[in-house]
Amino acid sequence: MNKTLKILSVLLAVQLAVAGALYFKSRQGGAQKADEPLLRLGADVFDQVVITEPGKLPVTVSKKDGRWILPERWDFPVAPEKIALTFDKLRN
Repeated sequence: MNKTLKILSVLLAVQLAVAGALYFKSRQGGAQKADEPLLRLGADVFDQVVITEPGKLPVTVSKKDGRWILPERWDFPVAPEKIALTFDKLRN
């Protein structure tokens, strides 16, 4: 019984030490700041987007020479407002 009590006491001390270290580390600013976006999304960050939907073929939209096109559809141009709307939805 005495040996078991010593082992459990040591384990408790180790757990408390680890919990304290993690608590103080998180207090030092390791988390994301509230005013920063978690992801930076925008048409200027990506050069290709693949849109998939269950049961349908994927649609690929690529950026070529500064404009968005559908490469699998003979480089058909995509309306810039549609791309901006898509990225706004993702960002929000």
